[in-house]
Amino acid sequence: MNPSRRADAQDLFFAGQTCRVTNVHFDVDGSTHVGLVLDQDPAADLHEGYGPSFYYSPEELEPLGQDGKESPP
Repeated sequence: MNPSRRADAQDLFFAGQTCRVTNVHFDVDGSTHVGLVLDQDPAADLHEGYGPSFYYSPEELEPLGQDGKESPP
């Protein structure tokens, strides 16, 4: 994760951590919002099933390669 737009303190604490995509939403303005749960969160499985998710724009996310490391640009 690389928070940038309208980032708050909590978003900045999550910077650089790995996460799983739980859902994708599109709003009436055509914006895309990606729901995530943090892999390091001990309650990630509960959050994934029952919420809450953290929402970011696709531009703020960096996909991982199959080896679990950042994929090349």
